[in-house]
Amino acid sequence: MPVEAPLNERIVREIERSEIAFATDRMTAIKERPGNPEGVEIARIGGAVCLYSRTMPWPSFNTVKGLRDEDAARLDEIAAFYRERDRNVQFEIVPGLIGPDLLKALAGRGLYPSGFHASMYGLGTGLVAAAGDFEADSRNGFGTGAMDSAADPLLIVELGQTTSKRMRRSIAGRSGFRTTASRM
Repeated sequence: MPVEAPLNERIVREIERSEIAFATDRMTAIKERPGNPEGVEIARIGGAVCLYSRTMPWPSFNTVKGLRDEDAARLDEIAAFYRERDRNVQFEIVPGLIGPDLLKALAGRGLYPSGFHASMYGLGTGLVAAAGDFEADSRNGFGTGAMDSAADPLLIVELGQTTSKRMRRSIAGRSGFRTTASRM
């Protein structure tokens, strides 16, 4: 019988922290290419991390992560960051980590839920195949990671799929590249 991994606020925060770290690390690696040809910018406004790319208009490269209730007063500043760069703003909201006042502030600016994203987690014993797949991917330029044993509790956030060999080389060749699997 599988062991249950109860979801709680600490785990939800760790999942979000891991996703923010992955996205920030990925964008930093792209930004550090000579001349920053993709026009990547990373800004912290309040507690939120704002990711932007001039040449990659897709949502995963132009998004706000880590927004909290205390950032409600900075929503216009965040929106201006994207407006000045001719991008629509996209907020990634984590249920349970924000309250109704922030949701009302977003709705008051004409913003509404338009899509969903899921992060899965579990105990290491149930992720043996995923960990093996990750190691195989790491040999193809997605980073490296040490997973001591299948019994270690692991959080698998994303396997870091990239779309071009050039991008994979810039990420894989970067000193200190982080994995997207982290121990909990």
